[in-house]
Amino acid sequence: MHCLFIIIAINGITYLSSLKTYQNLIVSHLFYFILYLCALEIAPYYFLYYWFTKS
Repeated sequence: MHCLFIIIAINGITYLSSLKTYQNLIVSHLFYFILYLCALEIAPYYFLYYWFTKS
């Protein structure tokens, strides 16, 4: 359980760091950023949740 929390914390820290670093680029291409979040960031977590709850 502790390993999962550490992995999620590291993921969150690097995500926020990337947002801060590329803030101007993200704002200028906001549509593509939202599309990226839906396709590559949120979807894998949904599928993992579905896989763990159905097995």
